[in-house]
Amino acid sequence: MMLRCGVTMVSNSLIALYTGLVLSNGVQFGAADTAPSWQKHVRSPASNTVKPIGIISDSTIGNVSNPNGLIDGQEPTVLSRNTESDQLPTIVVDFGQNVVGILSLQFSESQSLSTGLPGLRLAFSETKEYLTDRSDFTRSDNASGVSLGKLYTPLPSSFDQTDC
Repeated sequence: MMLRCGVTMVSNSLIALYTGLVLSNGVQFGAADTAPSWQKHVRSPASNTVKPIGIISDSTIGNVSNPNGLIDGQEPTVLSRNTESDQLPTIVVDFGQNVVGILSLQFSESQSLSTGLPGLRLAFSETKEYLTDRSDFTRSDNASGVSLGKLYTPLPSSFDQTDC
């Protein structure tokens, strides 16, 4: 699964500390040896918290500082855009496998020089080939285009969001 993050507001900065995907507790991870033989063929993560394994560097666009901070957590990742004509800062993270669950995002800081809150747009795809700023299947596909094919979240000064 790939996740594309893009900042949508003018004159803002976001500092991202952590991006992870938390899988529902109903999924069994690491089937025991006593499990039925078919379970050994289930390719599931070893934990119910799945973190991205890498950044797709050729898909990083705009003013992005330290995109690998989303992976290693050593230093914050900063996405910023000073004017509306600037490119939307974009980071594509790769989870290394197709996963489903509840997305959890934490931001230590956001700021805007305009009247609105900075925002974060998220789009998802199973492969890079189909990853755009619109997810390959979203709520809007079943809601008459209400969400325009992407998840959008306005960000207050600090932010901890589950199920974006």
